[in-house]
Amino acid sequence: MPTTLITGANRGIGFEFARQYAAAGWRVIATCRDPSRPSSLSALGGAVEIRTLDVTAPSSILSLSSELAQQPIDLLIANAGVMSAPPRSAPLDISEEAWMADFRVNAMGSIRVAAAFAPQIAASRERKLVAISSLLGSIGSNAMGGHYAYRASKAALNALWRSFAVDHPELIAVSLSPGLLRTDMTRYEQAWDQLNDPAPRVTALRGVIDRLGQSDSGTAFNFNGDKMPW
Repeated sequence: MPTTLITGANRGIGFEFARQYAAAGWRVIATCRDPSRPSSLSALGGAVEIRTLDVTAPSSILSLSSELAQQPIDLLIANAGVMSAPPRSAPLDISEEAWMADFRVNAMGSIRVAAAFAPQIAASRERKLVAISSLLGSIGSNAMGGHYAYRASKAALNALWRSFAVDHPELIAVSLSPGLLRTDMTRYEQAWDQLNDPAPRVTALRGVIDRLGQSDSGTAFNFNGDKMPW
């Protein structure tokens, strides 16, 4: 039975990944900051294990990695993410804490999780690490401006994931953009009710993940399988 570890698995895209992989017969290690809070995770069938993980706390990351030291992890999905400032905020209107929150979770948290669990991933059959990034993190695709803190944190995530891939040629490390979906993070959108449901998009992302090979490591993809420009 293959194993996936998913960060930020209690809602949105992370939850949908957990649901689909559990239904497909995977062992799912679903992590979130507070497993004691009510969550749909507890209602999932299959081999789902809910564990505590705060990606902004190195001690939390190292503790879980130590507890799972003997568990090969075929697929790590670094999904935990935040958007701490309204999309059209001017740079001077974004608080220091909002800037730092996006970087702590989206970039620093993700790469620390990757580094901590690299041995377990290397011991698996699939050896894959996926960072849930965003088209907003693509400098080459930026034609609309805005999203300063979030965009910068996702661009940093892409750069970090690329470096990790270079430093770990034995692994397959790829950034994925899920596109604009109907989740808690996108409630700022005026046409929120008309956004894409996460379920079919996660199915598409799983297809991309299934097809990943060693030659893809260090690259970024959109949900449709097309390469995403840096």
